[in-house]
Amino acid sequence: MSNFKIDITPSVTTYELYTIATYTHWFAIGEFIDNSLTSAYNNWEQLNKLYNGKYELIIEIVFDYDKKTLKISDNAAGIPDTDIQRALRAGEPPKDTSLLSVHGVGMKMSAFWFGRSLNIKATPISLKHGYEVTVDLDEIKRTRSAEANVEEVAAKMLPGTDIFIEKIKSERILHTTGVTKLKLLLSSMYRIYLSNVNRKVTIKFNGTALVYKEPNILNEPYWPDREGPDKNQPIIRWERDFSYTTKTGKVITGKVGLLENMSRFLSGFLLHYKGKGMGGIGSVDSGDEISQQDVRDTREYYRPPKIFGQEGGNRYQRFVGSFDISALGKTSTTDKPNWAGDEEYEFVS
Repeated sequence: MSNFKIDITPSVTTYELYTIATYTHWFAIGEFIDNSLTSAYNNWEQLNKLYNGKYELIIEIVFDYDKKTLKISDNAAGIPDTDIQRALRAGEPPKDTSLLSVHGVGMKMSAFWFGRSLNIKATPISLKHGYEVTVDLDEIKRTRSAEANVEEVAAKMLPGTDIFIEKIKSERILHTTGVTKLKLLLSSMYRIYLSNVNRKVTIKFNGTALVYKEPNILNEPYWPDREGPDKNQPIIRWERDFSYTTKTGKVITGKVGLLENMSRFLSGFLLHYKGKGMGGIGSVDSGDEISQQDVRDTREYYRPPKIFGQEGGNRYQRFVGSFDISALGKTSTTDKPNWAGDEEYEFVS
C-alpha cells in the first residue's frame, strides 16, 4: 500500500443531513461498537492465533467533554485498505452482512451526528502497515473538494482501529446523569456479548468496564389457590422457552419469565438482533449510581399493553424476557426491529 485518494462526492450532502438526524447517544455510539464486534467475530480465529489463544475483544470509548472529542478504539481486525472507500460512502453495505454491519450507514451517520470531523486510523490484520484518513465537513466546504487523502502510517504491534471525532456540537455533550444513563443503556444493549464466556468482550467507557447485572427470576412453588403453595409442590423456576413462526415464515425465539421481585424498572422484554438490543434496553439496574427514575427512558422499554396490562400493575412489574428477532431484520438507523405488516401484533398475540 501507498498513499492514495478516495472520492466521497456522492456522500457529502448526505453527511450534512446526518448532523440533524434523530438519534440517541447510546445508539449512535452503538454503531461503532457494532463495527468492532463484526470485525472481531468475523476474524476471531486469526486474532486468537495472534494472541496465543487468549484473544479478548477490547473496545475503549473515551468522551472528552472539555475538548469536545470522542475516541473509539478496538483491537479487532482493522478496516482493510481496499474497503475504506466503501466504508466512507453512504449507503454502500459491506459484502458480508451476516453479523451487525448491514446497511453501510451507521459509522458515518453516528460520526457526523456527533461532530464535523471524522478521523480513522487502522492497522488491518492482513497488512504490515496501517493507514489514516480524515473527513472534515468544514474543510470540504472550504476547499469544495470531496477527495480524502489516505496516508500510510506505521502499523501498531497488533491490528485494530481508532475512530476519532472532533468538533462535537455542544448539545451532544453529556454531563453527570446523562453519562451514567449512557453507560447503563450500552451495557444493557450489549448484555449478550458482555456475558459470552467463549468469546470474551470488554467495553470500557472512560476507563470503566461496562457491566450488566441480570435480574433474578422467581423461584417459588406453584400456588393452587390464594391459601398458598401445597406443601408437596416443588420449587419452580418461573421461566419458559418461547418459539414462534410468523405467517411469513420468520422465526422468533427466546425466553419469558417472572421477576423475583416486582419492579417497574427491571421488567420488560429485550428484543435483540444477532445479540444487540434493538428494543427494551431500558430494563436495567442502576444500582446506587443515580436514581432509577433518572435512568428511565420510556422510549427504550418494550412492554406491550396486551401482555403487561396497566402501568404499575402486577403483570407490568413482573414480566421479563429476551427474544431473538434477527429474522425480522433491522431499520437503517438500527435502533428498532423491522416489523412488517402484522408481525408485531402476531408476536404479541
